Amino acid sequence: MVDVSKSRELLEKAIGQYFSENEKKYIYPLLLNWSGNADNIISWFENEPIPAFGNKTAKSLCGSGQAEQVIEYLKAIESGGFA
Repeated sequence: MVDVSKSRELLEKAIGQYFSENEKKYIYPLLLNWSGNADNIISWFENEPIPAFGNKTAKSLCGSGQAEQVIEYLKAIESGGFA
């Protein structure tokens, strides 16, 4: 079972700075559901290239002020789009 409180704490430290409170309420549960734990989310966020964004990582996108594009990307996947 996923410890939501501990996962949220880890996510806050690693990626919280990039998203508003409302965005975090949306993406944390979504990503935890998909990945199973905060460590997997953080690894994806920091290391996985996203082809739709020229193989930049979510962290790179957020660091350059494109957090909204990451949110839109996640919404597209959630609605059945391809990663």
